[in-house]
Amino acid sequence: MAKSPYIRGELGEALDVMKQIKKALDPNNILNPGKMGFDDSIKDIYENFAFKPLIERPAEIQSFGQALDNEIMACIMCGFCRAGCPTYGETSLESINARGRVILAYHLLTGRLEPSKELAERFYKCTTCLNCNAVCPAGVKVADIIQAGRVRLVRAGYLPPVDQMLMASIERDGNPFGEAREKRTEIYPTEFKPKEKAPTLLYFGCVASYQDLNIVPSALKIMKEAHVDFTSLGSKEYCCGYIDFLVGVRKNSKVVSTRMSGFSKTWGSRKL
Repeated sequence: MAKSPYIRGELGEALDVMKQIKKALDPNNILNPGKMGFDDSIKDIYENFAFKPLIERPAEIQSFGQALDNEIMACIMCGFCRAGCPTYGETSLESINARGRVILAYHLLTGRLEPSKELAERFYKCTTCLNCNAVCPAGVKVADIIQAGRVRLVRAGYLPPVDQMLMASIERDGNPFGEAREKRTEIYPTEFKPKEKAPTLLYFGCVASYQDLNIVPSALKIMKEAHVDFTSLGSKEYCCGYIDFLVGVRKNSKVVSTRMSGFSKTWGSRKL
């Protein structure tokens, strides 16, 4: 689009043929008007449809913060991210592609969209695998934009029920798996006993404690062989909160009135 004023220099008389085809197929000029740059219709890329709200309605801007706003604006909408997006590969839906989610975030930024169940369904389908970062020519930080969008959705009461269950499990059991606190140390060697005090604290986290058979025993063995004076929290260890971060729950967030399944549910408030 930015290069459209120079299209005649590239195509010559072929441009007139393209214009005739366009007019024959779209006599009312309703299909992407101005997109092909005929008659130098695009003088400035910011004049076109996607950026009009920034220019015409600045009072409606709901900023994510200057850094993320710039990331959203840096998305060149070229489609390269399709090659790296696993959810797009499964669904072929543009709104479940990295670029599509950035566009939705842009509409949240400009006030053209409000948080909703439908938006939440798209933002929470992202795995934040960062594949899009690897293939994006502009290096847009899509995962950061997704995180900011989720924070806004949580504040509006649209945290999905499955994520509410994870948050409730962390609050109740100290881990997102619904496991008893006492089971956190089942993988520990029987001879290991946490000390009351030590200069080094070894934190294992929920996955290593509940879902892996090797990490904890191996780490304890290494520490012992290295003659490190350490201890762990054992069954008193608590989730690090990374799940909270991923789903958009922040300190003092209120997760209320979730309507993801067509019903209203008040979950309450929690402090992290």
